[in-house]
Amino acid sequence: MSPYALVVGLALVAAQARAEQPELGVFGGAGYLGSPGTEGTAVWGGLRLGLARHLAASVDVGYGLVGANVGMQDRWWAMPSVAGVLDVKRVRLELGAGGGVGTSSGYVSWPAYAAGPFAPVWHYTVPAVRAYLSATTPVREGIDVLIRTEAATLILPGTHGPASDVTWFALWLGVQSRLL
Repeated sequence: MSPYALVVGLALVAAQARAEQPELGVFGGAGYLGSPGTEGTAVWGGLRLGLARHLAASVDVGYGLVGANVGMQDRWWAMPSVAGVLDVKRVRLELGAGGGVGTSSGYVSWPAYAAGPFAPVWHYTVPAVRAYLSATTPVREGIDVLIRTEAATLILPGTHGPASDVTWFALWLGVQSRLL
């Protein structure tokens, strides 16, 4: 491709992006949260900004509890992401990835967690990354139902616990409301 064609192509993409009205929405939901050998539930929510026809950015926070082989574990995260967007009839598909901060904590039992949710036996708060695939479809004007699956991991330097302590996957069911 010639440099001229590249510049013209980029200019056309930029012009299309400027012509489109950015779409801002808020989303949230609940779902299944699991790690190798563990499973539980979580809640999650955030903001999504449609930047162009095929590009979106979002930021979300979530919290979940999983029952482990021994005791309980919790997870929380705050992660911005970017996604490619594809509209297929009434369904919007997004394939995205992001990074931010995540936590995994371990407790000896449910009563120990309930008695001291901020006093785990072990704890990591470190950078985290994830990938996701979501599908949304409108149910009425300005309201979409969504389903999303994702996989995430904490990024730990050096020696750390088993994968069940630092990775998770989720299946979400939620709603998204357009603000703009």
